Amino acid sequence: MVAQHDLLASGKEIQQILPRKLISYRDAIHIAMKNEKLTEMPARWTEGAIHFGGLRQDNSFYSKKEIAQEDVGVKPKALWKHVSALGGDSGWHAFNWLWKTRGVIDRLFGGIGMRRGRRHPTAIRVGDTIDFWRVVSVEYGRRLTLIAEMKLPGSAVLEFEVEETQNGSRLTTTAYFHPAGVLGLLYWYVLTPVHPFIFRGMTRALAKKAVQTN
Repeated sequence: MVAQHDLLASGKEIQQILPRKLISYRDAIHIAMKNEKLTEMPARWTEGAIHFGGLRQDNSFYSKKEIAQEDVGVKPKALWKHVSALGGDSGWHAFNWLWKTRGVIDRLFGGIGMRRGRRHPTAIRVGDTIDFWRVVSVEYGRRLTLIAEMKLPGSAVLEFEVEETQNGSRLTTTAYFHPAGVLGLLYWYVLTPVHPFIFRGMTRALAKKAVQTN
């Protein structure tokens, strides 16, 4: 079978159809990446993996995640009060010693550790630091998204979501990790057995605290 038309048109023919300044493939990539950096930080990991990955080219594997969920017999407002007060002097409500140990390890590798605490014990806003996390999105009463600023072989996001249910509310904690190369994958899989204890424990503890103080 003989082709009837050329696959590629000449530059002259393109200019006749779409008169505009042409740029190279390399320049197009640079412009696209620059625009990506300048856009607003997305509220959800799934809306902007490039942003949450820190625009790192070595973040080459699909993101991993761990989900914990707990139904709570209190109104969403009562539950949110404890979610928005996480970290700092309040701690993380479960396995605090593990969080502190991770902070010490981070300091040993030149990171920020847990020394930053919180700007305010209960109030929270985008840009705030919470220990070795930074607030990248807040939907008051509904969702809090944190991105890790500790030393990691990849990028990590911790997200808390509060939903209203027929019997009260539901808390969903989701930990995302975008591995940077093989070392990032190893980091995730080595800690995989520990993740359920940490995130489920924290979710249950938050739910229990909300019930006790309601």
